[in-house]
Amino acid sequence: MTSKDMYLSIALAAVVLTWFVLFYRQIFTVTFDSQFATASGVNAGALRTVLAVLTAVTIVVGMKLMGAIMISALIVFPAMSASRICRSFKGVVICSAVISVVCFIVGFAAACAFSLQTGAAVVVAELCAFLLVCLFGKIISSRRKDAEKI
Repeated sequence: MTSKDMYLSIALAAVVLTWFVLFYRQIFTVTFDSQFATASGVNAGALRTVLAVLTAVTIVVGMKLMGAIMISALIVFPAMSASRICRSFKGVVICSAVISVVCFIVGFAAACAFSLQTGAAVVVAELCAFLLVCLFGKIISSRRKDAEKI
């Protein structure tokens, strides 16, 4: 990773986070009901276009730095895990970010400790987190069913 890549990543993260914070309500509305968003006065088409462009640029920059499979895993696993834990849009977004950071730290530490490839270790950490969330979800739902029988 060159210093140019690092600055590009930091700038992209700043743009994405700023845009998300400034337009959170509109993004939420467009994400769940585009027709309602349009009826509410939100320019849904422009918002979807900006969202698609920022997503595409993030994926392209990530592919350059980490590779296609790893960037896919880094985007998909935290969101899937968070959506199994949280019920609200805001909860999923925040939980996904926390899972991403925690899994990065765990994966990076494991890579340093065991001389592994960093990207692969992070993806394995995210996969483990997803599997744990799924397992706990099954345990909790079976306990709820047992409690309902009583």
